[in-house]
Amino acid sequence: MEIGLILPNTGAMAAKDGILAIADRAESLGLDALWTADHLALPRTSRSTYPYARGRATGGMNPNHKIIEPLIVLATVAGRTERIKLGVSIYIIPFRHPLVNAKSIASLDEMSGGRVIMGVGLGWIEEEYAALGVPWEKRGAVMDEQLRYMREVWTKEEPEFHGEFFEISGTGFAPKPPQGTVPLWIGGNSNFAMRRAAALGDGLHFIDLTPAELEEHINRFRDICGKAGRAPEEVTLSIRSTVRIMPQRVPEEERSIPIVGSVEQIVDDLRRFERLGIQHAALWPPALEMDVPSYLEKLEIIGKEIMPALR
Repeated sequence: MEIGLILPNTGAMAAKDGILAIADRAESLGLDALWTADHLALPRTSRSTYPYARGRATGGMNPNHKIIEPLIVLATVAGRTERIKLGVSIYIIPFRHPLVNAKSIASLDEMSGGRVIMGVGLGWIEEEYAALGVPWEKRGAVMDEQLRYMREVWTKEEPEFHGEFFEISGTGFAPKPPQGTVPLWIGGNSNFAMRRAAALGDGLHFIDLTPAELEEHINRFRDICGKAGRAPEEVTLSIRSTVRIMPQRVPEEERSIPIVGSVEQIVDDLRRFERLGIQHAALWPPALEMDVPSYLEKLEIIGKEIMPALR
């Protein structure tokens, strides 16, 4: 199983020197991927609830929470690294026109030498859609069209697409992604996300599930694939998981997030992920509680203790 790390392109640590120090060390430790997060602007008040918060309401967002544009961060990192893959978890596809999405992503793939993976999804903040003038109630249909549109321009010499929201014809598109296309991993745990992954995705990118929850979700996804006529093994399974590394074991009833505890506990959980079919785990130390030195300290544990134990 591949191991990735979420870069802190949001919050207090979202600054060039810290991000680059973390990226440099992740590559030198042999991690497989670096990931960023995506939002454009946060509302002062919101009706929306973070879907992965395990019962905690999301009413008090900081509207000035710093968020550096994820592809710009990855482009900066691409110039400093040679091997490590680069991705966004999750890039909110309906926020940008598909031609802009296709150009930005293909350009990053070009400049990185074909190292891009895209976790893609719908986001969850209704007010963010309103600020962009994108209809919240049509976000799923908009995203489905965007996925088809991007594949069309990435893979066809004479792209031709006509949909309800977008169309393109009579024009070229370059650069094409060096990979031929860019892997699109559909983000989310819902049946909607699973159906989208079965129909349109190269992968399915789960968010913050325990091993027991993950097993139930994967079984459900296999059923969905069967109904869609898609072989489940054609779809890469991955997960983004918050990980809190503790000096001692944490009793099951006290584990406040899915992956928390001693190195041995975390290794056991990741092994269970792998046995269930997870091919990539993007780990996210709780950045809001940390500074760059402590983030680097956790990265050392991931690279020197957790990864060797897995491999």
